[in-house]
This record gives sequence, structure tokens and C-alpha cells, in this order.
Amino acid sequence: MTNSQLPRISIVTPSLNQGEFLEDCIQSILSQGYPELEYIIMDGGSTDGSVEIIKKYEPHLSYWQSRPDGGHYAAVADGFSRTTGDIMAWLNADDKFHPLALFKAAYVFDTKPEISWITGRPVQWSIGGGIEHVCGEDISFSRQRVVVQHDFQTPWIQQESTFWRRTLWEHAGRGPRSELALAGDLDLWVRFFRFAQLQFVDTLLGGNRRHPGQRSVRFMDLYLKEADGVLSEELSRPQPGVPSTALPRVTLQSSDFRQFLRDSGVPIALIAADEVAADLLDDLVILTQGHHRQVAANREAEAALKESEADRRSRLEVIHDLGVRLAETEADRTARLHSIELLEQRLLESEADRAQRLQSMQVLERLLAESEADRANRLKSIHALEALLADSEADRAARLGDVRTLEGRLGEIEEDREKRLTEAKQLQQMLLDATTRVLERERALEAAALSLDDHRSRLQKIERSFTWRVSRALKKFWLALTSVVPLQ
Repeated sequence: MTNSQLPRISIVTPSLNQGEFLEDCIQSILSQGYPELEYIIMDGGSTDGSVEIIKKYEPHLSYWQSRPDGGHYAAVADGFSRTTGDIMAWLNADDKFHPLALFKAAYVFDTKPEISWITGRPVQWSIGGGIEHVCGEDISFSRQRVVVQHDFQTPWIQQESTFWRRTLWEHAGRGPRSELALAGDLDLWVRFFRFAQLQFVDTLLGGNRRHPGQRSVRFMDLYLKEADGVLSEELSRPQPGVPSTALPRVTLQSSDFRQFLRDSGVPIALIAADEVAADLLDDLVILTQGHHRQVAANREAEAALKESEADRRSRLEVIHDLGVRLAETEADRTARLHSIELLEQRLLESEADRAQRLQSMQVLERLLAESEADRANRLKSIHALEALLADSEADRAARLGDVRTLEGRLGEIEEDREKRLTEAKQLQQMLLDATTRVLERERALEAAALSLDDHRSRLQKIERSFTWRVSRALKKFWLALTSVVPLQ
């Protein structure tokens, strides 16, 4: 594969006042010599000389900035939004890549198109930048282990050793949630598991640096709390259709990979050094796994020894208890012998008493015979009483029938009484209404009579006035007439 055929890899480095380690981080990326590299640094406004270091490598950067941002994971998402590579990863400013890490990631993704994300064997760098620890355990990652079983630490998915395709990044929501302080990488892995299985590549890709200012060490309790919340929230979602089992590991010791490196222009010395490193890694893993097996065997032997010692002490305690119980048993035996002697004496006394009891029994037998005769008489009386009781029961049943009949009639009478009371109430209300109307009519008649008297009085006044006026008018007419026509 020629350089022009290599996939573009986009790397983002978030940083804030990590000047002590930043240049090591940058050199571990640029020294890869990967031709299709797109490298972005997102500095949060450092004041410790980080900007001067970034400017030193500015010609090799696709983009950089130094200003306040929304936090670590917001800077990662913002940085990736400015990239175009098909393969993606982020490397914190205090961490480093191993040599040929980018070529290894490119080879796996190129030869295994079905794989969407990969991770390498976890490594820790010392504060000085040397290898301090390589995880030598037998590693496999699956959604079942990480999400369902909450087993995300033995070992962990190391963010510095993890690469993924852009298509997976897009499907999973384009970045970790910015509201998380420490467990954003785990949140991103959990969402990756919804769409694809994680491929473990048994090689060295990257590592995190262990130092006093490391956030994941200083705030481990907060990280575990956030991680538990992320996993619990994921389990409450519907289960994805992607298999939750682990994929078989991939190794990079084949001749095809060596040819890929040569075709990509990697120096032969670096390829040879990587072969030696791979062999050393295999030896280290074998030794580590053997060490783990020996430690496990030692622990089992210690546990067995502790169990044996505990069993020995338990047996001594049992023997001591048995001695105490034996002494108690001997004392009890003496007491029991004394009790037997007392019982023998009582038996002799009881034999003498037995003869007296036999005589008493004979007397009781005679009394019993007499009582049996009396019992027959009492049975006859009981039969007579049972007959009377049967007659009384029949009479009682008849009386109960009469009582039920009377109760029925009483109910009917009560219903009729209720009806009559209702009718009486209605008649009473009608009588009240009629009385009210009569009173209203009487008041109306009284008012009419008063009005009629008033009209009569006024009419009489009018008649008197009219009579007076007519009489006066007649007088005037008569006077006028007599003055015009003299009397003969």
C-alpha cells in the first residue's frame, strides 16, 4: 500500500496547563512519520508555556487554538468536528503513543473492514516517560463484561490505545457527553458497544502517564460514581442487536503486516525494532501470565493452610468439649445410679400399695355394674327427651313460619304507612297552597273593596258637583231667559 492509499487518521489532543508533558505527547504522534495524519490541539487557555510549545510544532498541525472552552470532553468533540479522517483517536497531553501505533491502526482497519473500533494492550508510562507497567493478563473485551457485569477495570479499555472509524463516531452521537467530568471515555465506549463489537489487538498502541496530577487518580471516587451511573443508565435502555460476546484477539506478527510497513515507507530499522518489541511483549505476557498463575497458586496454598490451621483449632476445641462432656457424663451416671436405688425402693412400696388398689378396683367394678343399669334408664329418658325435642323443633319451625309471615305483613303495612304519610304530606302541602291562595284573594278583595269605596266617594263628589253646576247653570239660563222675554 502506497502513502496515497493509506487512510487518513485524525488525532485530537485536549490540553490545559500540561506543558511539562505536552511536547512528549506531540513528538510521540509526529515521530510516527504517518503521511496521512490530521493532528489538532485544543488548548483550554494554558498559562504554563504550553502555547509556545504548540507554536513550535505549528507547521505540522492541521489546526490549534488556545482559549477557554467548555471542559475536557467539550474540547475533544469540538476538535473532532474540525477533522475529516476515516480513523479517529484522541490522546491527552500527558500521554503518549508507541512507535508505529498509527500504522498498526491503519493496517487493522484496512485488512478487516468489518471492524469498527480497536484497542491495544494497556500500558502505563512513568512520570519520566518510560514504560512502567504492561498489562500481561489474558485480555478480552465484550459488552457483556463491561456493561452488564460492570467489569470495566480488570483490565480497562485504555482510551490512549483505542481507535475507531468515523462512521461509528457518527452513529454513537459524535463524542462523549460534556457534562461528565471523568467517565466520558467510558460513556463513549458504552455507546460504541450499541453498534459494534470491540476488537482487541495484542500489540502496544498507546499508554497513559502516571503522575501526581493525574485526574483519574486524584478523583477516583468521582470517576467510579460517574461510571456506575453511565452503566446503570445504559442497562435501562433496550438491548442492542449487536452480539455482546468478545471477538478473538488479533496479532500483528505476520509477514503481511511487515510488508505493509515496508510498502508504507517505514524504515527497516524501525520495523526490525518493532519485531523485537513484539517478541519481548510475547515473552512479557507469558511471564506475566505465569506469574499470575503462581500468585494464584500461592494464594490457594495460603488459603488451604489457613483452612487447615482453622480446622486443627476447631478439632482441639471439639476434643476439649468432649472432655468436659465426659466429666459431666460421669457425674450424671452417679446421679442416675442413685436415682435407680430410689426407684427400686419406691417399687417395693408400690407393690404393697398394689394389693390395696386391687381391692379398691373390685369395689369400683360393683359400682360400675350398678352404674351401667342406671345408664340404661338414663338412655330411655334421653330418647323420650329427644322425641319431645323433635316435636318442639317442628313447633318452632311452624312458629318461625308464622313470624316470617307477620314480618312480611308488617313490611307491607309499613310500606302502606309510608305511602299514606307521603299522600298526607302532599295533601297538607296542597291545603297550605290553597290557604295561601285564599288569603291572597281575600287581600285582593279587600283592596278592591277599598278601591270601590274610594270610587264611590269620588263619584258622589262628582255627582254633587255636577248637580250644583247644573242647578247654577239652569239658574243662569232662567235669569237670562227672563231678561230677554218679559213675562206676560
